Amino acid sequence: MDEQILIDSGHFADLGDEYVLNRLVEKQKKIKQDEQLKEVPDGRVFIFPSLQFNVIGFREDEVTFTELLKFFQTPGSGLQKLQLATGYLNLQKQYLKLINNLTAECNILTSSPRANSFYQAGRVKKFIPGLYRVNALNILKQNKKKGGNISVNEWSHGDWTFHGKGAWIYEEGSTVPQMTVIGSSNFSSRSNRRDTEAMLYIVPECENFKAKLHDECEHLFAKSNKMTTETILDKTN
Repeated sequence: MDEQILIDSGHFADLGDEYVLNRLVEKQKKIKQDEQLKEVPDGRVFIFPSLQFNVIGFREDEVTFTELLKFFQTPGSGLQKLQLATGYLNLQKQYLKLINNLTAECNILTSSPRANSFYQAGRVKKFIPGLYRVNALNILKQNKKKGGNISVNEWSHGDWTFHGKGAWIYEEGSTVPQMTVIGSSNFSSRSNRRDTEAMLYIVPECENFKAKLHDECEHLFAKSNKMTTETILDKTN
């Protein structure tokens, strides 16, 4: 029953104080929510979920990301830059091959040995961060022969560990990403063959939301150092 009808019909006095107070509070909340919605910039955000469940042969995310990379190799795709983050730099061979064939800039963000969760893990595990550096070295060496459009950046921030993962896709002429990919996958063979992964492919029309995605990406890369074959081979690093 509407508040105005209650007042006009004379039934307002028959209601309990608690009921009236609750209705007034609810009304005030709705007014506030409506005002907040008016302040939200126009623009929709499309979110496409994707799963990887190889134990039953369900490879939806692997197919989706593979097709996305293939599309960006076609003339006129408009790809300007791909920002890719993974806590464990062990990209699936198919992904790496496709990334190597991109003509656009590709910046990979991964953990430094100290920021790796296996750092000082003991026994054999403590050597794992070094193996990821070998992968980084191989990526840079292979890509150098193809023009050197790929960079590897190691995240480091004191004693913090890095396990960020995702992709930010920038189109030509834009300073903000037109798509971002977030979720649990490290874009590795383990993610696609042994683990169960869930990803979201987010395509915003809202410029404010795109700007926030860009800020997130910039914030992560700001705490990283660009690696070269020389710095990786330097034993002091």
